[in-house]
Amino acid sequence: MNGRSLPGFLASVVLALLAIGMISVPSIHASSPSWTVSLDANSTGPTDANVQSSHSIIGQTNVTVGAVVNASAAHPINNVRGWQFGIIYENTSLTPWLVQYGAQSGAGNPNWALLVASGGSAFASHSVIGVNATICGCDPATHAELIVYFTLTGASSTVHIGPVVSPTVKGNLLASVSFNVTNPSIVGARFTPTDIIFVDGNINPIPNILAGPSITETGVSPPTPPPPTPTNTIYILLGIVGAVLAGIVVFAILRRRRNVLEASSNKSSKVRSGH
Repeated sequence: MNGRSLPGFLASVVLALLAIGMISVPSIHASSPSWTVSLDANSTGPTDANVQSSHSIIGQTNVTVGAVVNASAAHPINNVRGWQFGIIYENTSLTPWLVQYGAQSGAGNPNWALLVASGGSAFASHSVIGVNATICGCDPATHAELIVYFTLTGASSTVHIGPVVSPTVKGNLLASVSFNVTNPSIVGARFTPTDIIFVDGNINPIPNILAGPSITETGVSPPTPPPPTPTNTIYILLGIVGAVLAGIVVFAILRRRRNVLEASSNKSSKVRSGH
């Protein structure tokens, strides 16, 4: 847990609950269950919980990345009051423009979007902050972090996360973030999950919820177009030029032949006059 991101989450809790208690970190035991918040490289909607580690962005103007926690009916996360996750991204080529909260339904799916839309049941928001080069292993001049957070506002409101998983449902979608591709020559982008925090009904951190690996959005620069193929128009123009040149040559030959004939005719006339 990174202390610099904690105020962003706690601020949402303060606004939602008006007051919070002191946070105490419970001890973590090796035998405790653990979960992972993974990024989906191609989130197709608010119910897409199928995690993909890479995706092609060739020809696309935006890309949507989802955050999925791999809780399940067999290994649920109980007594959840709020959560946050961060995504480190390249801000020279990408700009976040839309956050959609997960809307899965059924047992074990809290349907975050419905809770936010119901009014008064939850508070959710997001913010962009700077990155620490040592922590993220990236250049702060070219990268930023988007933090997305959610908290229930009822005095005793908590939920459990434990959906039925399948080959296409890897857990519960917390939220997805859409990024505009601002650099058309982008050849690839990496997104890294970070600053994962879940809190229980007493606003204490829930242990053993970790950030998954980075994901990549792959692509290539548009290829250089080949030179245009000669068209019939070019051949027609070449034919016209050739015909004109040929006409000039023929005209010169005829004119020379005419001069020769005239000279010969004049010479014959002089000979006859001499006799």
